[in-house]
Amino acid sequence: MRPERFRLGASDARELAERFGTPLYVMDADTIRDRACRYRSAAAAASRRYDVSYASKANSLLGVLALVRAAGLSVDVASEGEFRAAEHAGFLPTQCHFHGNFKSESELDYAVSRGIGTIVIDHFSEIEQLRTREYRGEVVIRVAPGVQPDTNPKISTGQRDTKFGFGIGQGAAREAVRTALRSGLDLKGFHIHVGSQILNLEAHREGARTLAQFAAECRDTLGYKARYLNLGGGLGIRYLPGDRWLDPCDVLPQLVAEMEAHYPMDELTIGYEPGRWIVGEAGVTLYRIGVVKDVGVRTYVAVDGGVSDNPRPAMYGSAYDVEVVPADDRATWDYVTDGPGAAFGTPRARVVTVAGKHCETDTLFPDVEVRQDVVEGDLLQVMCTGAYHHGLSSQYNRFRRPATVLRDGNTYRLIQRRDDWADLFSRESV
Repeated sequence: MRPERFRLGASDARELAERFGTPLYVMDADTIRDRACRYRSAAAAASRRYDVSYASKANSLLGVLALVRAAGLSVDVASEGEFRAAEHAGFLPTQCHFHGNFKSESELDYAVSRGIGTIVIDHFSEIEQLRTREYRGEVVIRVAPGVQPDTNPKISTGQRDTKFGFGIGQGAAREAVRTALRSGLDLKGFHIHVGSQILNLEAHREGARTLAQFAAECRDTLGYKARYLNLGGGLGIRYLPGDRWLDPCDVLPQLVAEMEAHYPMDELTIGYEPGRWIVGEAGVTLYRIGVVKDVGVRTYVAVDGGVSDNPRPAMYGSAYDVEVVPADDRATWDYVTDGPGAAFGTPRARVVTVAGKHCETDTLFPDVEVRQDVVEGDLLQVMCTGAYHHGLSSQYNRFRRPATVLRDGNTYRLIQRRDDWADLFSRESV
């Protein structure tokens, strides 16, 4: 059974908007726990040894990190800031995996001084940097498998032309293994990540197959036997109700079976790095509608946020499922959660374009269906905003970044306050 996406009821949405203001991010603790446990169960069913590591770039709020830590996941970090956040949330340094195509000298100094558990090597000079620091933890070599996934090119990372890792087809990956072994580093194994928001399983299969074949090649030609292979993350979520949903309970056993045909799994640990899949469908954003304007060829609905709290439509052309929540006691629509996405009930629908209030086009959601009687003062609830929205938010146009509220059972608590006006100028001087 597919779990539902998190969605606020009308009364809760109105109460939260009144209490905390808008725009407002709302996260659901139960959904996060369920997704984390579901991924762990899928990994356990797929292989005897496994490690599920939360990709904290998806949402690195301390309250979210604490939830995934309590669910038994390790964590991957891509900066010193994310590493420090993980430590603040209770992760031990040994539970952290440090990623990045360019880790600065100061970042490596901090990670090594703290005893971070795993560093994912991304380029040749990084091997020497770790050797001279006498790093005693484990290292993993990131390889580029040459897989071109069916996703937005801006979040495709496993193809041949990528800034990440060592290319397998060009021989760089095998040379990196030789260099790491000569350096005396504790080489644990290899890592891939073919891309994000992938709804086509074939790219994941091809990546798993290529990774296992490379491990077999290193065993046969270099005498090196990997004890760890990490498949990364990237499983897509349902931004729109009709989107395909990849369940790790179905996907992970298929990927491991793909690998077993080329490399023995008996003493091997399989790593996974879900991020968006854990938190994406666990969050919504609430806006207040300020303007409804018919310009003849289109009706614009302007909300009190925009590109500063959700840049993904501008960056990637991302689409979202939205719902008008009436500010008064007008009848609310009933929504189909797993059907074709069409709302039903009273009143009738109309097609509008939702725009933000920033000094540019700032189109958030073009040509979306909302209730016919939408008026200024209503709320707009946007589904599946738990991943990348908080992290990508900015103070563009001197907007204050939104607050985040966590629902845990029947209670709501603030886990990040809204910027106050002093925050806008706290790092500046005249």
